[in-house]
Amino acid sequence: MKNLHIVQGGITNGDKTGLEKASRQHLNLERPKWVAPKGARIGDEVVIFVGGQFFATAVVNSPPVKRKDWPGHRYGVKLAAIRLIEKPISIDEIRRRWPSLGWAKYPRSIYTVRTQQLADQIRKVVYAS
Repeated sequence: MKNLHIVQGGITNGDKTGLEKASRQHLNLERPKWVAPKGARIGDEVVIFVGGQFFATAVVNSPPVKRKDWPGHRYGVKLAAIRLIEKPISIDEIRRRWPSLGWAKYPRSIYTVRTQQLADQIRKVVYAS
């Protein structure tokens, strides 16, 4: 089964604009810049958190590679199949819908959803948008 990861994007660094362009033009994000868990695998699903909300979905398109531009142990992946979430889901809505999602208490890092049940609930909502 595919894992579901939550990754972070920014607004002022061009991530949001890049996601919008990639979705609109059906582009892959070829640079392994998206910080993801070391255990991410090609084909895993990603929900991208930008500007305080679940903003887009994608699929991991490369094995994780160690990022030299980040201190500590950070890994980057390429993303494909970028799709904007039609009605982005705010952090308040995330906390309300999925109170067991511990990541939402302090949403500042990458995260792999731990249970299949929770991953399926999140998928149902983000892919229905």
